[in-house]
Amino acid sequence: DASRRMQSDRFRVLLCRRLRLPFLTFQQYCEGCGARLDQHGDHYAACMRTGRVQARAKPVELTWAQVLREAGATVHVQKLLRETTLPVDLGDALRIDALATGLPLYMGRPLFCDATIRSPLHADGTPHEKAATDDGAVLVRAQADKERKYHDVHDSPIAELITLVMELGGRWNEATHGLLRGIAKHKVRNTTLLLRRSAELAWADRWWSMLAVTVQNSLAASVLAAGGPGIVLDGSADDEPEMDLLFDAQRWDAAMDDVHFLSLIHISEPTRLLSIGVAGV
Repeated sequence: DASRRMQSDRFRVLLCRRLRLPFLTFQQYCEGCGARLDQHGDHYAACMRTGRVQARAKPVELTWAQVLREAGATVHVQKLLRETTLPVDLGDALRIDALATGLPLYMGRPLFCDATIRSPLHADGTPHEKAATDDGAVLVRAQADKERKYHDVHDSPIAELITLVMELGGRWNEATHGLLRGIAKHKVRNTTLLLRRSAELAWADRWWSMLAVTVQNSLAASVLAAGGPGIVLDGSADDEPEMDLLFDAQRWDAAMDDVHFLSLIHISEPTRLLSIGVAGV
C-alpha cells in the first residue's frame, strides 16, 4: 500500500545516511538558526528551529493511530489532557499523540501513547551524552523527558503512559516492542489455534513495516523539503486486510518489497548494502 512506498530521491538519502556518504541539499544555511548545513543531513535531523523535526512526527503519529485501530482499539488523535478526567489544570494545553482505549493491555487502562523520533546527534553533529558509548542512551533520555512532560498521566492510577521512541538509525525502545507484541497477540485471540501464531507474526510484520517505512520516509522528506511545515507523505495506508490477503499479500507478495527495504536499514556491511541498494534502484 501507499504507506510502504518511497520516492527514489528519499531512498537515496537514506542509503547515503546509512553509509555516511555525502549528498546534496538545496540550501547552504539552515533557515531556522542560520548554521551552515552539513552534507549528511545531521543538522536538519536535529535542529528544532526549522519545523522539520515537528513535521516529520505527524506521519508517524498517524501510522501509530492506524496500527492501534487495526488492533481493535478506539483511538483519539491529538487529545487534550484537559478534555479527560485526569486531574489537570483547565488551562493545560498538553496533547497526547494517540489515546487508545478498549485494549486489555496494562489491566485495561487507557493508553496515552506519545510517539517521538530522536537523533543521537546534536544539530552541530556532536553526539548527545553517552550516545556514542551506550546503546539506547537517547531512548532512556527521551523516556525520562516524556515522563516529566506528562507527569499527570505517568502518576495516574487510571491511565498508562506509553512512550514510543525511535532513535534515528533504527532502534526502538522496549515499550514499543512490548506494545507491538501485546496488540498482535490480542488481535489474533479469536483466530483458530492452528493459524494463531502465523497470524500473530503476520500482523506484527505488517505493523513493523508500516512504522519503519513511515519513520524513514518522513525523515528523508524532512531533509529534502523546501520547508518543514509543507512536508507530507505520498499517501496513506490501505484499509485493514482480510486474513487471507494478510497471509498471501503481506507475507509473500507485498512484503517482499518491505523486507528488502528493512534489510537495507539494518544490514551492517556497507559494501553489501551499497550493492543491494544500487540493484534496488
